[in-house]
Amino acid sequence: GSLLEALHDRNKHSETLTIIVADHGDGIGDHGYMGHAFVAYQELVHVPLILDWPAALEGRRRVSAPVSTRRVFHTMLDAANVLTDAIDREISSEARRLSLTHTVAGRDPEQNTAVSEIYPPLNFVKAIERRQPELLDSFHCLDERHAIVRQDGNSIYKLIHLDRRPHELFDLPPDPLEEHNIMAEKPAVSEGLDYQLKNRMEESRKRRDRTAAASTVDVEGDSQLMQRLRGLGYLD
Repeated sequence: GSLLEALHDRNKHSETLTIIVADHGDGIGDHGYMGHAFVAYQELVHVPLILDWPAALEGRRRVSAPVSTRRVFHTMLDAANVLTDAIDREISSEARRLSLTHTVAGRDPEQNTAVSEIYPPLNFVKAIERRQPELLDSFHCLDERHAIVRQDGNSIYKLIHLDRRPHELFDLPPDPLEEHNIMAEKPAVSEGLDYQLKNRMEESRKRRDRTAAASTVDVEGDSQLMQRLRGLGYLD
């Protein structure tokens, strides 16, 4: 509140878009894990997201529809009005379509659905291999995890893939801590979400294949960068 009040005292505050968001949560023993790696449960992927943009978003409201934080990128491009021919047409079109302003207005372009993907962090995997290698299999530390969340009436269903196969289904409003796997009780819901998730993953793969590879960066040749990455836990 103090931050937004200070921003509102500045010139052109009504045209200023402010976005407050977290990159991830942290597990503190939830589901048997610590930290922010390996799992797709809510304690890691459900984060705060606040938009303040007086010129485009009037009044205060809370939107219950699940959205992906990747759409912060699209919203910022749309707000900055830089969607011109200088930007790839596909990126420009998608940025306009996926701006979070549509969701706030009640017209969510992704049908109240969001997807997460989690890959095993190799630095943690190596540490576990050295200290307690038996945990790798029992906690599925080498498996990729994907999740899809969809609002359906009063329910918000979430399906988690483990190694690209349906593993757990939760209804989040009555079970926010994800303690009750209802996949066997709701086969139709599970199958529908499984289909949607696989389609999203295939779309992502096709987009990746169409996109030119970025230039490579010599990380090992930059000792300061290596030290910073190691301090953040990204390198062993």
